[in-house]
Amino acid sequence: MSHYKYLNQSTYSPLGKWMIGYIDQEKISLAKLAERAGLATGTLRYLVTEPERIPTLETCVKLAEAINKPTKEVLQIAGISHKAIIHEPQRESLLFAYDNLPNPLRGVLAEVANIFSEASTRSPGQQ
Repeated sequence: MSHYKYLNQSTYSPLGKWMIGYIDQEKISLAKLAERAGLATGTLRYLVTEPERIPTLETCVKLAEAINKPTKEVLQIAGISHKAIIHEPQRESLLFAYDNLPNPLRGVLAEVANIFSEASTRSPGQQ
């Protein structure tokens, strides 16, 4: 799917506009960017075509990894400040620590986080 159909859209979110510029510069498709980030193509498409959509922290982290940018920078592009995540005040410092980990350790940390996330969604007594 070509990214050219997104170039003449009337409005974009800040992240949507940035993604279109990035894929245009890199000469890749939105689907390819999604694949690199480990995200569904629809996730990125909605962020481009629906300017009111706000990306999740996880989407920003995955995009940052895919394009080799600090997570904080992608959050800034998306218009998400530390104030938007104030309910977890340590999140910004955790993101900074995550950004400074070598890639193999990032993968291990992501796997551990997934295990904890899956465990927290199970009902009590369920294994």
